[in-house]
Amino acid sequence: MAKALTADEVKHRLTRLRNFENNLYPAARARIEKLETRVKVLEAEKLAAEEREVQWLSLVQKLQLQVEMLNAKVFGKKHKSSGSGDQGTTPPDSQSPSPKQPRSASTYRRALPEPEEITDTVQHSLDIADNSPHAGHTLSKQKTIDYFNEDVILPSEISLKTVTKHRVAAAYCENCSTWLYGADIPKQQVVLGENLPKLVSFLSVVARFSYQQIVEHVSLFYHIKLTDGLIANMLESQAAKLRPAYETLIESILAQSGVHFDESTWKMLIEKLGHYVWVMTGTDNRDAAFFFGQSRGKGVLDKMLAPLKKSGKKIIGISDDYRVYRAVEQFLAHALCWAHPNRKLRDLAESKTLPSVTKAHCAKVYRQFNTLYQKVNELWAANVSDEQRSKQRKVLEARFTTIAKPHSKDPPELATYKDSLRTNKAAYFVCLQYPNIPPDNNKAERSLRHLVIKRKACFGSKTQKGADVLSVLYSVLLSLHWRNPSDYFAEYDKLLQLAG
Repeated sequence: MAKALTADEVKHRLTRLRNFENNLYPAARARIEKLETRVKVLEAEKLAAEEREVQWLSLVQKLQLQVEMLNAKVFGKKHKSSGSGDQGTTPPDSQSPSPKQPRSASTYRRALPEPEEITDTVQHSLDIADNSPHAGHTLSKQKTIDYFNEDVILPSEISLKTVTKHRVAAAYCENCSTWLYGADIPKQQVVLGENLPKLVSFLSVVARFSYQQIVEHVSLFYHIKLTDGLIANMLESQAAKLRPAYETLIESILAQSGVHFDESTWKMLIEKLGHYVWVMTGTDNRDAAFFFGQSRGKGVLDKMLAPLKKSGKKIIGISDDYRVYRAVEQFLAHALCWAHPNRKLRDLAESKTLPSVTKAHCAKVYRQFNTLYQKVNELWAANVSDEQRSKQRKVLEARFTTIAKPHSKDPPELATYKDSLRTNKAAYFVCLQYPNIPPDNNKAERSLRHLVIKRKACFGSKTQKGADVLSVLYSVLLSLHWRNPSDYFAEYDKLLQLAG
């Protein structure tokens, strides 16, 4: 049996209990609540820190990709040799190279010149000297073997310049008090002929020469001294004569069922409208119309399509997914280029900054899209009935939808690309709904490539007037050259004659 507590013990224990309840417990409770609040704050701060870390990692990854793309754009891509052993940078769709196709011996030889191209003939007779080991022998099966020596005439050996002296008769009419001349007298005694501006235009536009290169070329080969001012005046005069041909060219391009559009940078020293050049080229031929010194806004597209507003005709526009091409009134349909998203997905798949798991996922998506792109190209080129084309198109559309679905492993860039694909799905299959509409915008990009090389030599235009001159010359002269290079100057003369 438990021993009963004494009165003092009971009193002591009650005192301790009152002390615990009145002092120690509230203090402990307050401390616990303070610690619990602190724990909640720390947990919230940890969660926020984790979210910030995810955001920072995503931002760092995005910036790394941007720096990688900028490096590739500025310095070009570095392709590793096949023996480097770095499998991580191997393109995901890489395959063993196709076997080398056999070539006949004739493909390694120069083509025989046409008879009208032969400028001289040298006869080599078979003369046998008396001390020759064949002297006195009977010769049979005699024949002649022809070979051709192609060469050029050096500038120091011949002058390509012509100088025509004009002797103009003149007389003074005593009755009229005026001079009469047998021909119009120019302001200067030495003037330049009509062929030189054509040559300068060719060198500037087709050959992509800078002014300094034109000066050196004409001086070396033709012994004619030019200045930048003379060259600018020649180009301006030729553009004025070719302006009607430029307007006709634009109407001809817009008369085609499909028209490619694209734009690129073109620096202007004195900016008036903008630092861009636009191009449009039809699906039926290589003719192209350029618009230099423009902005990148929708107003430029309205200017390019102005003839359609008058006629009411609608075309199928082919472009990348730049926003100004959306909802264009003059477009019967808008076809998007497959090559653009294919390149973007390829760059993601080949990125060196993505984590290995993310990169593998991007490579998988790229392979799927690249295969689908090839299937679309095959169906576009196939000679099948409309019913078969429509049936196969629906199958490809279903595969497109599957590829564009969001995935938990998608990095932000891939998620953005997929979102764009889902939004513009119908535009990617316009090429399979209308005839003669290709699945890419490569034609416009190839037209701009000529200007990209020219831009490296001249760095752009000084004034808007100079940009307008280039718009006419590049459109008309490049179209002439792309149609038939061998008849370029003959066709050039025809245009000038039509212009009067």
